[in-house]
Amino acid sequence: MVMHEVKVLVPEDRLADFYTRFGTWLAESETALPKANDDAHERPATEDGGLAETRPSGERAVNRGKDEAQPASDRTPPEPESPRRSAAAAAPTSSDHDLLDCAVEWWRCLKRNERDIFTLFMDAAPNTLGAPEIVAALGLKSERVIPGVLAWPRRKAARAGFPLAWKFEHDADGKARYGLRNMPEVSMSAHEYASLLREAKRKVEG
Repeated sequence: MVMHEVKVLVPEDRLADFYTRFGTWLAESETALPKANDDAHERPATEDGGLAETRPSGERAVNRGKDEAQPASDRTPPEPESPRRSAAAAAPTSSDHDLLDCAVEWWRCLKRNERDIFTLFMDAAPNTLGAPEIVAALGLKSERVIPGVLAWPRRKAARAGFPLAWKFEHDADGKARYGLRNMPEVSMSAHEYASLLREAKRKVEG
């Protein structure tokens, strides 16, 4: 199937709604990009945050749309269940080692800016961080870069069979906030999930 990139301008306060509606539309039409194209189109989000956010690939839009359409506390990773992830969800008390192995594999695939943002999430858990805090801590160009930085880790987690659990929400003033969420699929709180990520980071980086 021939795919075309279409650049559209979306009001900043409607971005989440845009991704939700676009992702739902793609899911209903069963449109997805071939996996072979994934790595060919991958690039650091910080080089061009606008493109990463306003021109998502079909799979990215589907995943993000499904995630943002649900309440933050109830979101589950939208990628298809892998055997390794299903095993972890079915028997969390006996699969901690397997889950950590998947987390290590996932962390090893992350680029520096992707590791940095999840390190912020770990340190803040179980609380979330405001978009301005993330921009300042990582030296990003703007808040619009954040969704692009988070897009590829989700796809890499699916390949590693690792259940990635982060959330996007709005505070009382309508400002964007990001962070780790509770992970009932593997019987983990956000704090426990952060500890898992921290151990994976330690094994990879020392």
